[in-house]
Amino acid sequence: MDMKVSVQALYYISKKYKNDAMYTNKMAALKLLFFAEKYHLQQYGRMITDDTFFAMKHGPVASAARDVLSFDNMNTNLGYSRDFIDNIDKNFYIEIDNNNELDMLSETDIEALDFAINNFKHLDQWKLVDETHKYQEWKRYEKLFNENATKRIDIQKEDFFTNSGLENDPYLEIPKDIVELSKEFYLNQ
Repeated sequence: MDMKVSVQALYYISKKYKNDAMYTNKMAALKLLFFAEKYHLQQYGRMITDDTFFAMKHGPVASAARDVLSFDNMNTNLGYSRDFIDNIDKNFYIEIDNNNELDMLSETDIEALDFAINNFKHLDQWKLVDETHKYQEWKRYEKLFNENATKRIDIQKEDFFTNSGLENDPYLEIPKDIVELSKEFYLNQ
């Protein structure tokens, strides 16, 4: 996994999602990244960031992207990160406009990020959390979280390809045969 991809994806989300707000909510950005990864996996059989995803109390979280947004000295790419994004406080960050080139993001990566932003931008961070709880990546572990039996658990990769059963699920626009091919390709790498 290349942390630079996560940084650029978080930068892109910040530029496109926050609308009229000055800052981007970190939790909202992580949920949008999850939705973009889910789209990219179903459509193209590849992750954007190649990050490890955990189910946590507030939904699925990309581990390295969460580390990037912590802005601590343990982040080995803190200097690179600060060329693109900067910390405001524990809840918010902002993109840095230095004429940054998004050379780590492919056209399909941007397509997936746009899909997530366009379909979920009307939701604040808590509504995004609620939305992620509707998908198998979190629902599988709901009982464990409700019983406080775990703080985090690895998401099973095949869950990214599961149909949510939601009537208005935006992922239904991806043809089932494409999802099946993507799943087979991704899981058999």
